[in-house]
Amino acid sequence: MSALERLSTERCLERLAGGAALVDLREPAAFSAGHPPGALSMRFDDRHLAERVAKIVPQETAVVLLADGATQATAAAAQLRAADRAVLGVIDPAPDAWAAAGAAWVTLASIASDALAEDQASRSAHVLDVREPLEWELGYVPGAQLIALGELWERIAEVPRDREVAVICESGNRSASAASLLQAAGFTRVSNVIDGTAGYRGSGRSLESASPQREGG
Repeated sequence: MSALERLSTERCLERLAGGAALVDLREPAAFSAGHPPGALSMRFDDRHLAERVAKIVPQETAVVLLADGATQATAAAAQLRAADRAVLGVIDPAPDAWAAAGAAWVTLASIASDALAEDQASRSAHVLDVREPLEWELGYVPGAQLIALGELWERIAEVPRDREVAVICESGNRSASAASLLQAAGFTRVSNVIDGTAGYRGSGRSLESASPQREGG
């Protein structure tokens, strides 16, 4: 396996301009605090990373990694390359270098389920649930729209751009990925519900439930 190239900011920007995707492996909180424009949040997973990246980045798209250290970057690259994903290199978390190159880092808003409940009372936010349908059927935040993470890119036109979009999953990881995808696609009013449906449920608030439709009725 070839060594993982360490890319300068300028070289990374060239790769991104050529169609590569920048995958940020850090924790969602670190991503929210600051990340390169267009980066996609995908918390490092030492077993299922390739499968999870495939939900938001087409298989034919090469990736550049932003990792929390060399060990994490090497492990991630090994997983992705084993799944026949092209990994072009890794960059250092260096906001100043990006700003000097004219690509200042941006942030992603994070909210807790308590704040989401307040927004629901005023109906100011559109809630996007990116869990799987089986999870949804067990209970979801009232009024939420279901688009599973793996379908979001194909169905992104169904997400309203004229309202704040609060993205939720079960615990805040998949929703961070989905929110970053929306942000990269030009959505400017996006937030990640950091404690997810689990937090909403745990606070004692009621969830709505969906029963699967039966054939013939």
